[in-house]
Amino acid sequence: MYTLRYVFNAWKARQTQSLAYLLFVTLMSQAALGQTNIFIDFGGTEGNGAGASPLPWVTIDSLTQDEPVDLAEGITLTPLDDGFTPNNPAPPNEDAEYDSIIVPQEARNDYLYKNVDAAGTEARMRIDGLPAGSYRITVFEGRTSDASQSAKIWTGEEPVSENTGDFAGKSASVLVTVTAGEPLWYKHLEDNSGGISGMLIRQQSAPKFNSLQIDFGGTEGNGAGASPSPWVTLEILNQDETVDLGGGISLTALDDGFTPNNPAPPNEDAEYDGFIVPQEARNDYFYKNVDAAGTEARMRIDGLPAGVYNVTVFEGRTTDAGQVAKIWAAGEDEPAAENTGSFAGGSATVTITLGAGESLWYKHLEDNSGGVSGMIVRRVSSAVEAPIQVDFGGTEGNGAGASPVPWITIDSLDQDEVVELGGGVTMTALDDGFTPNNPAPPGESAIYDGILVPVEARDDYLYKNVDAAGTEARLRIDGLKAGTYNVTVFEGRTSDVNQVAKIWVGSDEPSDENTGSFAGGSATVEISIGDGETLWYKHLEDNSGGISGMIIRQTDADDSQAFLAGAFGSAGGFSALISGAGSVDAGTVSAILDGQVIDVSAEKDGDAIRVAYAVDDMPLPPESIHDLEMSWNQGGSTQSQSTTFSVGLYSLVSPDVALSDVDTSTGGFLLRVVQSEEGLANNTALREQHLRGEVGGDNIADDWQSDNYVWTVDLINMDQNEGPAGEFFDRADGSSRDVFDEYIPGIPGLTDSTDNITAEIKTVVNIPSAGLYSFGFNSDDGFRTSIGNDAADSLIVGEFNGGRGASTTSFDVYFQKPGNYAMRTIWYEGGG
Repeated sequence: MYTLRYVFNAWKARQTQSLAYLLFVTLMSQAALGQTNIFIDFGGTEGNGAGASPLPWVTIDSLTQDEPVDLAEGITLTPLDDGFTPNNPAPPNEDAEYDSIIVPQEARNDYLYKNVDAAGTEARMRIDGLPAGSYRITVFEGRTSDASQSAKIWTGEEPVSENTGDFAGKSASVLVTVTAGEPLWYKHLEDNSGGISGMLIRQQSAPKFNSLQIDFGGTEGNGAGASPSPWVTLEILNQDETVDLGGGISLTALDDGFTPNNPAPPNEDAEYDGFIVPQEARNDYFYKNVDAAGTEARMRIDGLPAGVYNVTVFEGRTTDAGQVAKIWAAGEDEPAAENTGSFAGGSATVTITLGAGESLWYKHLEDNSGGVSGMIVRRVSSAVEAPIQVDFGGTEGNGAGASPVPWITIDSLDQDEVVELGGGVTMTALDDGFTPNNPAPPGESAIYDGILVPVEARDDYLYKNVDAAGTEARLRIDGLKAGTYNVTVFEGRTSDVNQVAKIWVGSDEPSDENTGSFAGGSATVEISIGDGETLWYKHLEDNSGGISGMIIRQTDADDSQAFLAGAFGSAGGFSALISGAGSVDAGTVSAILDGQVIDVSAEKDGDAIRVAYAVDDMPLPPESIHDLEMSWNQGGSTQSQSTTFSVGLYSLVSPDVALSDVDTSTGGFLLRVVQSEEGLANNTALREQHLRGEVGGDNIADDWQSDNYVWTVDLINMDQNEGPAGEFFDRADGSSRDVFDEYIPGIPGLTDSTDNITAEIKTVVNIPSAGLYSFGFNSDDGFRTSIGNDAADSLIVGEFNGGRGASTTSFDVYFQKPGNYAMRTIWYEGGG
């Protein structure tokens, strides 16, 4: 209030500029909300300029090509392609209002034109340093004699044609979204007449905090690699050292530090709480430095904005039996016991509510096995604001007395005078004022919309000053935060027959009353308010009774800004997920892959949108990394976010190796088995020699029912001892993997041994369509799988060269065209 009085006193003697202080106060209040607003006057005191505009306007006398001009802290404007010179014919000599901003005549009375002002020439201005957010850019020209003036305004990709419409002698506004580090562009389309008098850059909203994705374990030690952006990868956590997570958010490990490890990685992505979690995040984890079972250590996350959060923890290790933790907010008591349930090999999500300035806590409950691979902190909604409770009529005139706190008592309302309701929210009576009255009071309290309404609020009411039936007057309420609200109005007077009103948001006033009668009672209307929108109440005077009070109760905070939750990459393309997209039309989704616009399919899935892209011809290269930018329309403005995704290792099979003439009438495999009395090493090259008879001596396998040690079998699901092993065995659960293990043909051999076996498996695989196919081979010990009809053109697609217990190796193969392909596998077993 002191600042406002000071600025007012400084300006009140200068009546021609009496509105400047309003601009200054507006700018100050928006800056306090973290919003950026810049008002530029093109043309000042030099040359043909008409004078500098008052503060907070930034006056630019002229623009020299390639020379940046400082507009505010860290924000600059640079003219490219040409410079700009001031001129001032046909000035309007009066102020105007554009985009709710008073534009002084100094700004309107001149303009800048392009130095080389030949019609059809162009020149750009680049504005750098704007914080990320959505902006309304308003350009204007004051010259009254100009026939036309248009331009291009954009971020990202330049529009094909002008997008302002004509702003000659007036203004035009364009909505843009600026991402972090992105410039704003203006292109002047010179027509040899007039120019640009000024520009208003008004931030509509700053990006809301959506999520924080943490990968515990990176490129150092036993880490499995860093996850792609926007994941934050932590290599290690040292006790009591604070780690910056970005955006003013930090993580501190207390009680002990954490170290990475990576046994039994899943080697595949997953989807948790609407996010695509890359395999780099799942393939390692943090364990507590002193990892004795029963010990504990906390992590504290500071700097998160108030709100409701889903906190998801996950562990990728596939062999862990159990993993639990505690998650809570600083304003809550620490849980007595774990509250995640087991997230071993998967994930667990806990919902918490954080107050302003509160910390998020995670307690690691060490069990000497596994740990935590990562954490996703997703803001579900903002903290819901406390209700605003207004008592119309207080201690003055016919008021029945002030209501107790937290009620706000308004004695009367004068037309066009702003009343502070607290927290930056104001109420203004338009069209007429309101006066208190108190006949037929109920003399008792009531409960409306879950709020106790005191007798003081019900025992009087405000009526319109000119209370002729059929007249109307509006109340305007500004400063409410975005969200969904119940707006409840009530009248206490017991003798009133009827009382109705209109309640709405923005410019879409209802054609009729929408409250129903609240005479002697209450009525509630649910509305949704966007950023910066106004709540309206229209009083429909009937010369009887009025409005005793109003309750504005937020039921749900609007934090539903959609966000790109990640992408899965493969040889054939990618699939991406846009979460929090309940209000997004899937038809507005577009994508740019590695700088090229691509066609994608987008389908709604609840409040998410699943986006898919398939390559037309050549697959994405194996082990490649790609940049993906996705855009969509939400709330009337275009949102854009970027991520990266990787393509895993795969083998590319040439269409030249497809078989041209194959008898596919008989299915199955040709299985050739050889066995040695000698102990043979687990080595693929050596076992190829064994198959050729170059090592290992005589074949001691039993050739019963074979064709020279070759058997035709329907299924390869075998064990040397007919025991349950591998992916498919006698599970006794009726599932697709409940398959009995068979003996290996020819084993046990002539010496009753089940060791030192080498086998060759041949088949023809039919590929119905081009694309990526996943295979897996479970072996004890090694194997090698190749595709191709002979050694010269065969391609190794999967292999484990060495010894191991029964384990599965997965491998991906991309076939460029459908057809039949020869597949060969060598498998071998040593001892045991």
